[in-house]
Amino acid sequence: MEKSQANESDQETPNLTEQQAVGLDIGTSRLVMATSGHEQDSQEGQASERQRREKIIAELNAFISIPASKFTENILNQNKVSYQKDSGKSLQIYGNEAEQFANFFNTELHRPMIDGVLNPGEEYSLPMLQAMLNRLLPKPGKKEKLCFSVPGPVRAGQSTDLV
Repeated sequence: MEKSQANESDQETPNLTEQQAVGLDIGTSRLVMATSGHEQDSQEGQASERQRREKIIAELNAFISIPASKFTENILNQNKVSYQKDSGKSLQIYGNEAEQFANFFNTELHRPMIDGVLNPGEEYSLPMLQAMLNRLLPKPGKKEKLCFSVPGPVRAGQSTDLV
């Protein structure tokens, strides 16, 4: 992804309608990615028109750890479940599927973030967040822009409990 810095001396600002943009909101509860751009229609004897295409994907910002086994990995692969293997002892299932598996195994979800920042109490916070972002974000194109939100401070008296 290209990093750009606005400068008053720039001669020409690229027209966002001519390129793809990716928006990213990294929240304590969910990761949300939105893309916006234009796609050229097929020409059927007429002048081609550009149609706006947008896509929004929300992913649960959570994971569970389960014991690793070859059988478990095969089942997860067959069902296209996102997981990451640590040093061979356990598997971390992450994203939307984590909630289903937490219910199945009657266990609590682990949250890689708390109060809008990485959760220092979770061993796998950073690797899980990286894995979820790698799955969520498309591969960058030329001159593609990434816009992301920055969390604000938690208001006094507010709970960090998630519903």
